[in-house]
Amino acid sequence: MAPNLQEFSLRRMKNIDNLTFAEIFRNQAGKLQKIDFCDCDGLYESALRLCLDKNPLLQEIQLSGCKNAVTDDIVTILANRFPHLYFLDISFASKVTDAGLKAFEGKKSPIEFLSLNGVSNISSEGLGWVIDAVSENVRELEAAMLMQP
Repeated sequence: MAPNLQEFSLRRMKNIDNLTFAEIFRNQAGKLQKIDFCDCDGLYESALRLCLDKNPLLQEIQLSGCKNAVTDDIVTILANRFPHLYFLDISFASKVTDAGLKAFEGKKSPIEFLSLNGVSNISSEGLGWVIDAVSENVRELEAAMLMQP
């Protein structure tokens, strides 16, 4: 893959499967600062983990609607490995629970823009851990539940 690539976006690529994502990330040079994989149903935790492991310089992570990829383990990685992360969107991450958000407890995070819309399996306690972690730097915070009939 392009050795100088810093921003990588594959939004709404519903027909790309996890194996293809893994192949893309396997040859990635590790200079990415921004990823955007919104609504990529074929992206799963294993390929996303490969991407995160290979790109420690990430500053912007947009994973809204990646319901198969964003898990408690991924959130733990996000909370612990990216000291320059200022933008994070994990909206509609249905596999995220308080167990994942606990990784933010007692930490100070550089995140300035945080979106947790539709993350339905978390409690106010879990949300509190994240809000406390980002409180010194956050400029924009979205956390809303969409009520289903």
